[in-house]
Amino acid sequence: MVSKGYQHAPLFMTLVDVRFSEIPDFYESGKLVKLEASFRGIGFVEKVIEKQQEINFELKPDSEGNMVHSAKPVANQSEKQRWIFLNLEKTLSVFVAQDGLSVKCTKYTCHHDFVKIITQVISKLTEVFPSLLQGITSRVGTRYLNLIVPVEGKNVSHYLKGEWLPNNSIPTEIDVESGVHNRLMMNYKTKYGNLRVESNKFTPELDANISIIPNELMDSQETALLILELPWWDSQLAKKESYVVLDIDLSNPVREMFNTENIINLLNKMRTLTRPAFDMCITDAAKQDWIEL
Repeated sequence: MVSKGYQHAPLFMTLVDVRFSEIPDFYESGKLVKLEASFRGIGFVEKVIEKQQEINFELKPDSEGNMVHSAKPVANQSEKQRWIFLNLEKTLSVFVAQDGLSVKCTKYTCHHDFVKIITQVISKLTEVFPSLLQGITSRVGTRYLNLIVPVEGKNVSHYLKGEWLPNNSIPTEIDVESGVHNRLMMNYKTKYGNLRVESNKFTPELDANISIIPNELMDSQETALLILELPWWDSQLAKKESYVVLDIDLSNPVREMFNTENIINLLNKMRTLTRPAFDMCITDAAKQDWIEL
């Protein structure tokens, strides 16, 4: 059974990523226009096209016969695109590529509502690209990013259990000014794929920017979503209080024919792991401050 939600949930970004075999008619004339019109019907009112170019390094033998990288990268001439669609509030985005689909959300209400959006997106995608149904699904992944910022008068140790709070200084013999243990990570093998739970503690310096989104999830200014803050985040972060980003990632490699119902069923099953993974990290005090519903 999945636990209840919170009035002040620390979850600031949710992601579902589905990988599949390449859509053969992806770049066919008129397909993008048709998909854009279809997505507007479910609330995605803005489109952005990003062009991607593969960069490769050639391996060549040196004078002794050892294989070495070429000095200059070689650009792959086959330019690829991915299409990004955003809602009006910029709290929801869909990334569509020839071999994958990602849905990001920064205004998560509950799993049921999020899965409903994903179902609508896949339905529209298969209407425009029916050949997708004749291909395979190769991976289904979910990711939940939580920003743990304590209310005034408390610190992150009130919210995270001791075993999930990076807080030990590790002795070293090298000449350093200071050092801190700021990351804990566990990888678990489960029946629904590889589960990674990572706790990252940050103590901002006075003039440093605050970073909460992992580099691999950073988007351009044009496509980045708005982060909805809890009432006390701004004042506490302005004081440079320590905070933790709790990152829960479940990646499920599969090999089956693309089927919307199977994908949704799998997402429902995966949620029975990711939510307990979050619960095992937090304290009862956190539940009280966030107001469990």
